[in-house]
Amino acid sequence: HGGPPILATLLLVFDSSEPRSKVELIVLSIYSAFYLVWSAFCAYMNGGAWPYPFQKDFNFQMHLIFDCFCFVFCFLLYWIGLKISRLLSHAGFHTQQQQIKTE
Repeated sequence: HGGPPILATLLLVFDSSEPRSKVELIVLSIYSAFYLVWSAFCAYMNGGAWPYPFQKDFNFQMHLIFDCFCFVFCFLLYWIGLKISRLLSHAGFHTQQQQIKTE
C-alpha cells in the first residue's frame, strides 16, 4: 500500500513536465477521499472488520484522526516532491535529463 504514494512522489520529483497545476491536487483529494470512504464501506459490509488490523480497536474519533493523518500525509508527500522537483529543475537536472532523452 505504500508503493503508489512513494512512486508518485518519485515521479513528481523526476518528471520534468511543467507547469504543475491545481488539477493534481484535486485528483489527489478525490482519490484520498474515495479511499477513505471505500475503506469505511468495506468495514461496514464486513461486519466492522477494517482493512488494517490495527483499526479494529479504533473508536470513531480515532478513525477520524487516522483518516485526517493519511490525508495530510498524501499532501505532504506531494508538497515535498514538488519542492524537490523545483530544486532539481533550478539546478538544471531536468534539462540534462531531456538532453539525454533526445540524443
